[in-house]
Amino acid sequence: MKKVGPKRAALLQRLGLMEAEDLLWHLPRAYQAIRQDISIAAEGETVVVCGSIAAVRINNYRPPYRATLLIPHGTIELVWFSGSRAYLAENFAVGAEMCLQGVLRSYRGNLTITHPKILKEAPPEGVLPLYPLTEGITQDTMREIFIANRNTLLDKCQELLPSHIVKRYRLPGLRESLEALHFPNSQDEKTLQSQRSRYHKRLIFQEIVLFELGRKLVNTAQRLRSGKAIATQLTKIVPDIEQKLGFPLTGGQLKVLEEIERDLQSSLPMNRLLQGDVGSGKTAVALTAMASVVQQGLQCVLMAPTEVLANQHFRLFATVLDEFCQVGLLTGSMRKKEREQAYRAITDGSWKIVIGTHALFTDGVDFSSLGLCVIDEQHRFGVEQRAALGRRNPGVNQLYMSATPIPRTLALTVFGEMPISSLQTVPFGRKPVMTRYYQGKAQYKRILQEIQQQLEEGGSIYIVAPLIEESESLDLADATRIQLELQKPFGTFGVELLHGKISSEARNSIMDRFTSGQSRVLVATTVIEVGVDNPNANYLVIYHPERFGLSQLHQLRGRVGRGYEQGHCVLYSPKGCGSEARERIAVLLESQDGFHIAQQDLQLRGPGQLLGVRQWGMPEFTVADPVRDTKAWEFARLEVAEIINSDPALTAPENRQLRDYFTRKQILTIVH
Repeated sequence: MKKVGPKRAALLQRLGLMEAEDLLWHLPRAYQAIRQDISIAAEGETVVVCGSIAAVRINNYRPPYRATLLIPHGTIELVWFSGSRAYLAENFAVGAEMCLQGVLRSYRGNLTITHPKILKEAPPEGVLPLYPLTEGITQDTMREIFIANRNTLLDKCQELLPSHIVKRYRLPGLRESLEALHFPNSQDEKTLQSQRSRYHKRLIFQEIVLFELGRKLVNTAQRLRSGKAIATQLTKIVPDIEQKLGFPLTGGQLKVLEEIERDLQSSLPMNRLLQGDVGSGKTAVALTAMASVVQQGLQCVLMAPTEVLANQHFRLFATVLDEFCQVGLLTGSMRKKEREQAYRAITDGSWKIVIGTHALFTDGVDFSSLGLCVIDEQHRFGVEQRAALGRRNPGVNQLYMSATPIPRTLALTVFGEMPISSLQTVPFGRKPVMTRYYQGKAQYKRILQEIQQQLEEGGSIYIVAPLIEESESLDLADATRIQLELQKPFGTFGVELLHGKISSEARNSIMDRFTSGQSRVLVATTVIEVGVDNPNANYLVIYHPERFGLSQLHQLRGRVGRGYEQGHCVLYSPKGCGSEARERIAVLLESQDGFHIAQQDLQLRGPGQLLGVRQWGMPEFTVADPVRDTKAWEFARLEVAEIINSDPALTAPENRQLRDYFTRKQILTIVH
């Protein structure tokens, strides 16, 4: 594409933009109005002003520095509260002609612009789109790419919705909508700013229809496939599993197992979601269900999103079921010889239970008799991946697990008819985690004292930070610096650093040392959010809790108090936080109920932000909002039902584009 060389292409890939079509759907997050006539501009608006520098006052040793810009209808004061005097002297000499962009303010009767941006040329008056960015890509760069490739991008638009649906709801065309959003007209300014323009509504409706239709195609196909009834006998196997686990299953776990058993004994394939609060025992439920299926001579597989989690599951399953069946592990970091041995053990059926990551989707993984597929943290797998094993193993039972409770309003919208089992109780003997909030550097010494006490008593510590390394643009604590700082007081206990950029092999080694007690302090990012289990770790510090969602904080809190000792969670804001963040933190201090916290998170932050952090077990929507757009969802479901009833294979001429779309997404391949 024009204006995109290898360097820019690499930067765009950070945003998930691999192809021209990806760029087309990289929609503006907001819009900025540009005024050239400041007489009609309101305070707080972004304006472009052109004129000459009439006066400069930058000789002071310290800022603020000032200059006066002479424009056709008066003057504007330019102010800098920081910056280089040499840069200002070079670029803002008296008499210099220039165009500047900035936010218009009024101070003591004078019009001012703080830290104005120099423009090479004045942009036309109108509305500028503002895009999500990554380091190295500016708004100017992004707009330059769009302008240079306008026709190339718009030619990629393919109308997907049948024409009768577009006409029925008086929707604008797809090309018209995307053109209006990327190349906005000033007449659409107000509705574009609200993200509720007719063009947004068109994309919202299309996104919902595609989501609902894709789900319907897969669900219909699964119902049509003949399942294999499995005569499991949970009543006989549960006592043995409880003895191996070392604790009795709760009433909630037993109830969910009964629901799973009814599904397994049916001739229809199981397709159930198991959601549960932190530490509620979903893994124990999955282990018991899988053991009961193996007892009937079939294989089971558990898919985990990370190698850390897969290794942890493998250790648990291999320990509990060591005398019952052979448990195997398959991950992407395995050497070629190990992978080939794993493939043979899966194919000949000697591995009755297989724990693995995305490596399970590779060619060569052929089960001899797969009876149950459990997908942990199911939202981290795409719909194509989640259904792939089902396509290669027709009629297989599938159990999806989600660690974050999903508010009922969202669950009904996103999961529709899928039966949902919920675990709200915690295993016997677990104590509620004591949660405290500290702010300001004065409290830091108190945290260090508490860490020292925990370590002296034999405990292990988690420290969580929002960043891996120091950032020039964000004033936040980073894991790398924290680990170096803690080496001095606690180095003898072993202080390790864990984050997503570390290789899989190194991550596994770090976790092995931490869980075995060789190292006792683990400084990490949110890579430990889900599934990491060290019963000896009972003290957790989360830096900058205001940067996380409530449900994410609750997930992190679930890393401690997993044994019978008292767990402690300290939320630490070095510089304090605003009232909105304190309101959210107060919910966490008052409640241990993940379902209540999830609902509060939804109400306090709104679904738009929640969907952006992938913690709800749901797909990420580009424009649609499962709560806000409930009315659109109702109409979309009606249209999808009509399509499925009249043309389930999407062979009619008006559905040809839909068929092509779902073929490209491999949904129809999975279905048929």
